[in-house]
Amino acid sequence: MDKRRVLVAVLAAVLIGAVAAGGLFLRDFRERRLPVSSLTYAEIEARVSRGTDLTQAQLDDYISSIRGKRVRWKGEVEEVDSDYRVFVDLDGFFYDVEFPLDREAALSLKRGQEIVFVGIIDRIERYLLSCRLTLRNVQIEENQG
Repeated sequence: MDKRRVLVAVLAAVLIGAVAAGGLFLRDFRERRLPVSSLTYAEIEARVSRGTDLTQAQLDDYISSIRGKRVRWKGEVEEVDSDYRVFVDLDGFFYDVEFPLDREAALSLKRGQEIVFVGIIDRIERYLLSCRLTLRNVQIEENQG
């Protein structure tokens, strides 16, 4: 009887995991079909960076309105960490965007290399006098260098 309960629990966990993985696959598939927004990093930075006159409620509303948008940007690879997270500089200072890639794609990148990439805005944070974004579901479109 105990063996049956364990087996049922294991099968339920496997089924739940498969459904969750399938849901993520479908979300990724749908997101790759979204149109690319004309939204630029400079526009986001101008609205989100410290020193703007937005209240916290207005800032939160703006961030909610752009989260999930698909963007295409060009930048310079600043670093790729050991977890295959890529850090890209868009404006010539420090990195502005980070995103995970699969191992093969991440290992193909070099510091200082210019890339064009498409991804979904996932998170936006104020950082010093600027902001930093985390993207998901990123594809490298152009790899110059």
